[in-house]
Amino acid sequence: MSKKGVSKISGNPSPVVGEKTTYMVTDWYPATPAEERNPAGVTWELFKKRPDGSYTTTNIKKVGDGSFTFGEVAAKNTYRLEAYLHQPEGKGSTTIDITPQPGEVPKINKVELRYVDDSPGTVFSYQEKLVASAQCVNLAGKKLLFTLWEDDTAGEGHNSKNKFVDSKEAVVTRTGTATAEFILTKALMQKASQGERDPKELEFYVTVEYYKDRKHASENRVIKNPEYKPPVQSSQAPKSTPKATGSPAASKPDSQKETSGIFDSFTESLRNTWNELWDWAESKGTVKPDKKPTAANLKVRQRVW
Repeated sequence: MSKKGVSKISGNPSPVVGEKTTYMVTDWYPATPAEERNPAGVTWELFKKRPDGSYTTTNIKKVGDGSFTFGEVAAKNTYRLEAYLHQPEGKGSTTIDITPQPGEVPKINKVELRYVDDSPGTVFSYQEKLVASAQCVNLAGKKLLFTLWEDDTAGEGHNSKNKFVDSKEAVVTRTGTATAEFILTKALMQKASQGERDPKELEFYVTVEYYKDRKHASENRVIKNPEYKPPVQSSQAPKSTPKATGSPAASKPDSQKETSGIFDSFTESLRNTWNELWDWAESKGTVKPDKKPTAANLKVRQRVW
């Protein structure tokens, strides 16, 4: 019986870590019906080379999408990508052996908000922890600054109500991730200190920043006061954090933190003690009073990078 489906694919066998790479179907077996020759129905499966030389699945499968972004730990491994309609062949022109290359420029790809059970988070309870996780490239061993603040300006046309809530530092692991936990009760305490006994839902942002150089030890800059209040915002145009020429941050617009004019004393100290902002990323979430806390998962979910 003649073969049907994908017969050949193409793409970069040496993608740079952290950069999105797209692979394409370039040919089909002659016996493949015309109505089946649709890239939207193709399964792209990623296999990893094991110590014994065999390739086993990473359980990463994408239908109709041949784009992949490899994490930093992937630079130490070899992969095999295959595209198929029905089942993988394991070798030949339907596969590409991939060896991701380390990225040269440090950057933060994205920041994700998660619950304590490691599931993706969007709406949180005041009685639980918010886990912010940043995915980075070429930043292993470096410290990132995570900042949580209230975004309370919707529809009001000004930013006088935006409030600093907390800041934490975290070290990027060898896999290119850094994680910080925030106790959302702190935001509730801040609301109470402002006279709100029954606060409604709260919109917030978490910004993650990497500064290229450091001059002082971090313990001299930690803010421990849960009732800390940032300076009153002036009517002047928001300040802009210096961005290193040629850095990823230089090609991005200002973060929500900058456009809102949120520069607490913690941030101001960084502007004076660190030289240049190298990169940043941020994510938005919501806290609702009637949301029940998420139960912690004792089993840590293993991620495939």
